[in-house]
Amino acid sequence: MSAASGLVRFKRTGNIYMCCYEGTSDIMIPFIFKPEECLQDGYYHPISYGRKLGDENEWNKPDVDDIDEIEIYSDYGSGFYWEGEGSESAKVITKGTNFGYIYDYTNGKPKWVTDFWNSLGLR
Repeated sequence: MSAASGLVRFKRTGNIYMCCYEGTSDIMIPFIFKPEECLQDGYYHPISYGRKLGDENEWNKPDVDDIDEIEIYSDYGSGFYWEGEGSESAKVITKGTNFGYIYDYTNGKPKWVTDFWNSLGLR
């Protein structure tokens, strides 16, 4: 199975979370997390941690009231990003996980992605 790192930025707060993109099925696992969470749980690679969350949780949209606009990024291939919706309190993407149904996307990497990776010293 082909996988890649993903990022989600909440437009209202500017907070950025990590996630996992499954390239074989063009699905962004909807569960999001901070980088330190995967280290706390003994995972040293975000993709492994994201897959763990995807395996152990039901992929149902939670009943939440704080749905915000988000920008979703995947570094699969040369990278691309698109708009969606998510809940920061539930730490989940609620709209925009299935890339096969996303027709309005942009190839490349927005500046906030580069800034985030640089702040972690990863890229």
